Amino acid sequence: MPEPNAPSPISQEIPKSPDKKPPSLDKKTIGIIAFFALTALLIAGFFLFTRTSHAPTSEETTSSQEGGSAFVSGSVGINGVIPSSATIAIGERKHGSDGQFQIVVTGIQASDGVSYHWDTASHGQPYDMQAYLQVNGNTIASSDIVTLVAPAVSEVFHINIPQSQGSGSSQNQSANISGIVDLNGYIPPGSTIAIAEQASGQSAFTTTITGLSATDGIAWTWDNANAGTAYAIIAYLQVNGNTVSQSNAISVTAPAANEVLVINSTATPPAPATVSVSGSINLNGSIPQGSTISVAARQTGTQTFSIFASNLSASDGVTWNYGNATSGVSYDFQAYLQSNGQTSSTSQVLTVTAPANNEVLTINAQTQPQAPPANSITNECNGKNPSTNLWQVTLGVNNNNVVPGAQQYWVTIGTNQGGNNVYNTIVNANNTGQFQNVQTGFVLTEGQQYYAQYAYSTCQNCNTFSQFSQSLQIYCTTPNTPTPTNTPTNTPVPSSTPVPTNTPVPQPTATLTPTSAPVNTPTPTLLLQN
Repeated sequence: MPEPNAPSPISQEIPKSPDKKPPSLDKKTIGIIAFFALTALLIAGFFLFTRTSHAPTSEETTSSQEGGSAFVSGSVGINGVIPSSATIAIGERKHGSDGQFQIVVTGIQASDGVSYHWDTASHGQPYDMQAYLQVNGNTIASSDIVTLVAPAVSEVFHINIPQSQGSGSSQNQSANISGIVDLNGYIPPGSTIAIAEQASGQSAFTTTITGLSATDGIAWTWDNANAGTAYAIIAYLQVNGNTVSQSNAISVTAPAANEVLVINSTATPPAPATVSVSGSINLNGSIPQGSTISVAARQTGTQTFSIFASNLSASDGVTWNYGNATSGVSYDFQAYLQSNGQTSSTSQVLTVTAPANNEVLTINAQTQPQAPPANSITNECNGKNPSTNLWQVTLGVNNNNVVPGAQQYWVTIGTNQGGNNVYNTIVNANNTGQFQNVQTGFVLTEGQQYYAQYAYSTCQNCNTFSQFSQSLQIYCTTPNTPTPTNTPTNTPVPSSTPVPTNTPVPQPTATLTPTSAPVNTPTPTLLLQN
């Protein structure tokens, strides 16, 4: 009996033809065939390897077909003592959903800076994503939630391992915490940088590093931290030992690397100087063909952005430079993805003090919704400031609830159609998809023609908006009140004219109708008086 899965034995030999016999191949022919077969296998293997293992480029992030598969890739930074058996998992959920995260990548060996790649995302879809540090399938630490639109590259998750989860054998061992200082603004001569730490449970910061050169991008290392201990780290800009400005505190677990402390100097320069602010664009998501990027700036505290860079290539990592800043002044920056003359997505608003370098504006571009209907925006001129004679208006957006999924509204007013040079703001919807009033300040000149429009977003953090509605004309002025004419309701009757008590009613004069025409009718004579 043959063994299971073995080929059945042949019970009878197949007879050969008496006239023909199988052709024989010489060794040379066999060698040629083997050579070509091996070459084909090598080519196929190389193609398969390059398709599955190469790192995605920025051009590839825009080449996927709309609605098809896309990828998200990047790295995971881990602070703290990593258990030897730990792995990394990546989870996702559609942005705006309150549902559970679904694990899409798992089993990555945990190490600081390890790469990840998820290749079954939906093109143009906004996601909330999170990284997890797991031991035996149980999550012991997680990153903050990152919102992005697929495709996306160079997306970084940061995980701080809780102190209680660190390796027990590593507790109380020395460890390093290191990074750089992102230093912006005017730096007084003789300035230095100090680094301070506050361990978990302590009530005050302790200075650990002093005398660092006050230069942008300066590296720092503290090598006396305790492994597995959680710290708050802060940086100070100092002049003669006195603190001028400080960074926000960051939370890390030792050991940790590549930590960034950002100081926006508040020092005032002795005289104004023209300086620059520069950076790059982190571009994710669905990028329509022919798109460009524009970048705008405004002085912090003012209302209107002014575009200083336009027609930049819509590619990940493209750089920008604002060369007309004033040293020591704080500015807001925002980037816009534009298609066919319309803004489809915006970045976050970034606030920095000039001068500054290596600042990143992130645009998450999802598929752009259609414009809201023209009749879904209304306006009412509702008063003017008597000292400035400027009007404020109330704009009603999403009239009749025509956009049921709207979560943000972008409202602009300009002196020409599509303009935003008078009013430009983004507000969250009070109730998703419901009509909402947006009141401006006193910004409209009496008697001048303006144009208002709005767009909407179906998410609150992805900065992707619909096309703008058609412009609504606005014209605020005090109505002219006509001068009243005093028309008496009762015409007075002169007192000298007696009013009869019984006014006779005139009777009609009888008209004589002749029964026959008169024979001789005298011709009337016209008498002229001298």
